[in-house]
Amino acid sequence: SLAQGAAATLPLAALTAGQALADHAALQPGEQVLVQGGAGGIGIFAVQLAAILGGHVTATGRSADAGFVRDLGAERFISAEAGRPSQAAGGFDVVIDTVGGAVLDGSYGLLREGGRRWPAREGCKR
Repeated sequence: SLAQGAAATLPLAALTAGQALADHAALQPGEQVLVQGGAGGIGIFAVQLAAILGGHVTATGRSADAGFVRDLGAERFISAEAGRPSQAAGGFDVVIDTVGGAVLDGSYGLLREGGRRWPAREGCKR
């Protein structure tokens, strides 16, 4: 059972994730996507929609959420307790950040050249 107030937020979170991926970031099939905060309100939809749109999804979050986020469609999961994602993987085409603060600041260094990042609080930045 889900309280009415909580249920009322679901469409907004889903639409926000959809617009971030399809409209602002213009995600293309085969692109590498990082969802910072993959188990959060917007993150759960961003992970699923990015996978549906053909993205290769990596998500971050608490270790306890790893299985849940993988079940949503993330191919890889990086525990927030383990530190920030590494740029060693070649970078990401798209970074969706739902966390903010230092996590958002670190997102710049995770993008490939020409990559797009979408901070939930600011809109898309290229």
